[in-house]
Parts: sequence; structure tokens; C-alpha cells
Amino acid sequence: PAIDTRAEMSRIGFDKGRAFVGINTIRVESSGDILNYCADKARFGKRRIEVFDEPQFLDSGFIGVVEKLCSEGHLPILSMLDRDFRGEAFSFRDYNATTEDLLKNIPERNKYHLRLARCRVCKQTADYSQRLINGQPAPYFDPLYMIDSEVERERTGKNYTYEPRCKDHFSIPWKEEACTIETMVKRSPGLTRTQARDIANDALKIPVDVAEQTIAMFVAEKRVLEQDGKLYKPPKIITATEIPK
Repeated sequence: PAIDTRAEMSRIGFDKGRAFVGINTIRVESSGDILNYCADKARFGKRRIEVFDEPQFLDSGFIGVVEKLCSEGHLPILSMLDRDFRGEAFSFRDYNATTEDLLKNIPERNKYHLRLARCRVCKQTADYSQRLINGQPAPYFDPLYMIDSEVERERTGKNYTYEPRCKDHFSIPWKEEACTIETMVKRSPGLTRTQARDIANDALKIPVDVAEQTIAMFVAEKRVLEQDGKLYKPPKIITATEIPK
């Protein structure tokens, strides 16, 4: 995905016997670019192997791309995370579907393998990716997509790192409070941002700045819709079968 501008991500490397092989990557803006690229390379063979790195950073149309490539006899290889730093299914960039929808729609004959790391703290099996900001767990309302580049570090003064963690050592500050705010909007549609913030602060004792950042995050990720200055919980996220191919 073109969003990942890190220089070290411009090549994919793998072992071939004992020799290291590096391949220049093709950066794409959208999932539609993938089909265009594959169509252009069709003259080299009808069945090909396509390797995708971090495809969760693309739009949800990627699900249809994978289904199409599989149906045409291609072999897509995906290197990706199935959960985000919050421990939830990774939302694609248009927030219309998640990695959970993608995995559900991979044909049975194209089985996928989930590889788990070891917890950095206790060495047990790690099911989660812990995002750290300057060594401390990132709060729930931190942006979902965050590329840790040298430019961003200088601009924000924040150093983002990630560690594999087991359930016991995985921590997301303000997650419970965020879920409470989301439930409040669902049960009381039509609140303004200010009303939602004040209720969260007065009734739920959530700090004003935390409530404001949480609401802004929900709106940005389309988990809460803002219409005419009022907040509403959107309909259930569409399933992969409803995504136009």
C-alpha cells in the first residue's frame, strides 16, 4: 500500500535455498490498481503468484480482488496482521469491512496460516500486537493507521514501537471508557459532540480531553456518524459478500 512510505518497505526479501532474494515492490493506492497490474502482466502467464505485504492498509475492495485472483487460478500470498493495536479485527481504510471478513471469504482450497509470536514479557504465545508510544501502551483513541517514520517522530516527538503480547500482558488504556461512549451514542442518538462529551464527563467521569479524542476517533473511523452536527451509530458494517466485486 502506498500509505506505507518507509524506505525499508520498498523491497520484499525471502530465502531461496541459502541465497537471499530481494524483489522490488509495486506500491498501489487502491485495490483496483492490483487488478490493472495483474491484467497488464497476464501475457507472462495465466496463473501467477502475487505477494501482498500489509494489505490491511488498502480499501475493502481487496476482498473482491483476492476472491477474483483465487477463482482465476492465481496464488495470492498475504503477509498481514489480523488484529489491530486495539486487539480488534483490522478495518480496511474505507472502514467498510475488516480482516475478519477477508479471512472468512478466502476459498477453502486457499487455506491461510496464522503464525503467532512469543510474548515479549513472558515468552508465552502472543495473540496481540501491543502499540507503545515512548515505551507506554497507546490509548484506545490513538489513530488506527500510524506509520512510524523519521518525519513523524520529529514532528510529534512520539516514538512508536510494537511488541507481541499475550492476553495477560496486553493493555489498552481507555478502552472500556471508549466502548461506553460508543454505547451511549447508540442508545441516545442525536447528541451533539458537546453533549456527548459533557455526559461522558459528568455521568461517567471520563476526562474531557479523553472524551473529545474518543468521539473524534469514532467519527473519523465511521463508527459514529455525524449528521447536521448530531451523532448517530451507523448501521452494522457491511459483510464481504455485500461488497461490490
